[in-house]
Amino acid sequence: MNKIFASLALAVILLVSCSPKEPVLTPGVWRAVLITSDSTEIPFNFELKIAQDTTIEIITGDYRYEVKDIEKRGDSLFIKMPLFSSSFALQLTTEGLKGDFLRTSYKMAVNAKPDEDWRFVKEPQTPAFSAAGRWLVRLGEKELIGEFAETAGKVTGSFLTPSGDYRFFEGLVTSENRLMMSCFDGGFIRLFTADMISADSLANVKMYSGFSSLEEGSAVRREDAVLP
Repeated sequence: MNKIFASLALAVILLVSCSPKEPVLTPGVWRAVLITSDSTEIPFNFELKIAQDTTIEIITGDYRYEVKDIEKRGDSLFIKMPLFSSSFALQLTTEGLKGDFLRTSYKMAVNAKPDEDWRFVKEPQTPAFSAAGRWLVRLGEKELIGEFAETAGKVTGSFLTPSGDYRFFEGLVTSENRLMMSCFDGGFIRLFTADMISADSLANVKMYSGFSSLEEGSAVRREDAVLP
């Protein structure tokens, strides 16, 4: 009889251990990536808060953008962004969240994982150059002014244009001297990348915007740069 009970107990333990893991929506900082038409990843971070209501705060440097319109149905999560005609339709999996970011004119695949507070590179970087300062950026016939600050390896800032700015960017310079910065707030979706070939010059400059827009150019450090 004891052998029968022991066998049954072992069978129950094996059954429980082999059961599929239940997806759990985990509070804390997440890393998400939006996928462009050429499979480039545009990363951003957000903090998920679960209290009486579920909210998220999109993080860019010291700036936090709160999103409250969140609905959970079973293993699905629907997020409506304030101020913009955009939303997320996501499925909760054992690895995190996956689904689509929806705009009026396009949609982008998105994946997010919990407990990841890094944006581009997880390990600390040791670049030869600093991106801090004022840069004159040329993208085709367009001229922008990049204004960047750098603290503890993190680069933040924005791009100024004659009609306004490109909102908040966050990124870093890698040990290979590659500058990477991204921006997401539900309306603006941008990725800026460049190679720092010297302390005062950027080559292979690329500005991704939305699902499929890509502009290329170059940039030079110019503290006295002004817009036309």
